[in-house]
Amino acid sequence: MDFDVTPVSTAVLDAGFDWSSVDVLFVSTGLNRAALTESARTALDAFLAGHGLVGRGAGGAAVATGAGLLDVRVVQGDANANGVVRVVNTGPVTAGAPDHGFVYAPVWFTALGPGVRVEQSYASGNPLVSGHWRALADGSGGPAAAAGQPAVVSGPHAVLFGTEPLFRDHPKGSFPQVAQALITMAHASSGQ
Repeated sequence: MDFDVTPVSTAVLDAGFDWSSVDVLFVSTGLNRAALTESARTALDAFLAGHGLVGRGAGGAAVATGAGLLDVRVVQGDANANGVVRVVNTGPVTAGAPDHGFVYAPVWFTALGPGVRVEQSYASGNPLVSGHWRALADGSGGPAAAAGQPAVVSGPHAVLFGTEPLFRDHPKGSFPQVAQALITMAHASSGQ
């Protein structure tokens, strides 16, 4: 997508990361806010207070909710699930996106607080088109539980994806959603 990328992790931030050249933080895995040293967590939170975050899955959501960027409840589906799902696009981040997405360890969001916008939802009925996504032994975490629930949400300083728009070559047409989220967050942090 031609963005300059600087990889970070819990270890990198604990070592004293310089945030001065960063516009937006993208978090999927490898960054555990709760495991950061106090000084690294303080520096991360100070960055996030004036910049944007784009998060994917449970890892990205944990950073966003831990920092108080979005008031949502994160629901994790079957961690072993993956496949093509039907989605409904409703917000500017997902405008023009295909009506199908890809999930890997799907997540959805409930109990949306003030200022949280639904960008995309899982389709009603059975959203799974193809792949492997079953409910857990207790009946939770399956596609029926995700049906109609928000799959992508946003607020002034964060966009969270419960889908997996960057997974290898599977999510055809989904990369622009991430680019739009990054651009939206960069504009939000610059005051544009």
